[in-house]
Amino acid sequence: MISDGISYLDLGDSYLRADWSNAANAYWSPMYPWLLGISMKLVKPSLWWQFSLVHVVNFIIFLWALFCFRYFVRSLLADQQFEQSRLTVLRVFHLPQWVLWAIAYALFLWSSLVLIGIWIVTPDLLLSGWIYLAAGLLVRLRSENSYAKFLMLGVVLGAAYLSKGVMFPLAFALLTIALFSGNSVISRIPLVVSAAVAFLVIASPLIVLLSHAKGRLPSPSGEAFPPGMTRPTGTMVYGRASICALRSVLSLRT
Repeated sequence: MISDGISYLDLGDSYLRADWSNAANAYWSPMYPWLLGISMKLVKPSLWWQFSLVHVVNFIIFLWALFCFRYFVRSLLADQQFEQSRLTVLRVFHLPQWVLWAIAYALFLWSSLVLIGIWIVTPDLLLSGWIYLAAGLLVRLRSENSYAKFLMLGVVLGAAYLSKGVMFPLAFALLTIALFSGNSVISRIPLVVSAAVAFLVIASPLIVLLSHAKGRLPSPSGEAFPPGMTRPTGTMVYGRASICALRSVLSLRT
């Protein structure tokens, strides 16, 4: 386990203890520590088995990201069928759906297992799920003017920001894409505004918490360690680090 993984575990403990001074920082976003902290609270593993539980959580996140990816691909294929109904010439170049699904699953496995890695204790896989979900909604919103789906897009982007701070500026870029992806920009302005409000409702508690802890507004895309921050410290940190080192030594010996 990398050092950031130990930090995510300790941040999860800090959130459960309502220890805001240690929990609030702009380097480690809160959603992944929440998931780890809640799983530790529910299962209550010994210090030795905590890292195994983390990998179980990562595998569950992998399955959830797969579900979000399926939603994105289904949205893409539905949009493709809609375009084919309008332009029959595209049917000449149409690939069977099973081929498209095979290519899609291959790309998902390659990106999740090779580029991201489910064994690495970071929120990257969690973030990828939110991005797949947002991409699927964007595809569907090309042909729909639904307040419900726009509000859902705002909530998904807010959750993505809670997973990783870099999504704050990217969220507004995606909302801009949603604005110009329809037939009428003017009619979509109130829809995009509602999505932006939903995003800010989800993101603002973290922004307020970070602003209060740091005495200024956080950087829109997160901050590189360590300006104005310290790593979580305490006995649990060193205990987890020691167990992690011991497990690594034992695995090398076997």
